[in-house]
Amino acid sequence: MQVSYVGDLCFKLRGNKINVLVGFSPNALKIKPEIVVSTNKVDRSYIVNSEPKPFIIDAPGEYEITDVSVFGKGKIYTIEIDDIKVGYIGELTEALTNEQIEEINGVELLIIPLGKENLNIGQAVKAVNQIQPKLLIIPPQEQSNSFLKELGQEEAKKETRLTVSKILLPEEMETIILEQNG
Repeated sequence: MQVSYVGDLCFKLRGNKINVLVGFSPNALKIKPEIVVSTNKVDRSYIVNSEPKPFIIDAPGEYEITDVSVFGKGKIYTIEIDDIKVGYIGELTEALTNEQIEEINGVELLIIPLGKENLNIGQAVKAVNQIQPKLLIIPPQEQSNSFLKELGQEEAKKETRLTVSKILLPEEMETIILEQNG
């Protein structure tokens, strides 16, 4: 699976058979995802002219679409694609509850935006330490350096695309700042 940042706090998960857009922005539809996973209601008028028409997941529940499993509850989603369990925490402004931590526990890759309508730095660090993913992906934001410092890391790798597979998962957590390509 390949992970890339497409801007506006949206990420593309490119699996062997399908593209998943995590987060939603009308500008991100240019990647032609087959599935859109959003923690906010998606205005369907944006996808009227989109080909192929993506399957929109913007409500809690369990979904199975073309070898992709999605479980959503509130502002937290887990997505299983190419045998990698991905967690996404979006637009959550309060610290995660024990129940929420339990739901997302076991993810190998965690995507977590910071600030404004998202977790603050302290809440995000606490969540990451409780979840303990193998890979942590954050978008390039003003708060990124403060977050890394609070997490106890001096810096993170910066990439425009990340290739992930079970056999390539690190032993210890690695943090990646995914930057938009071009």
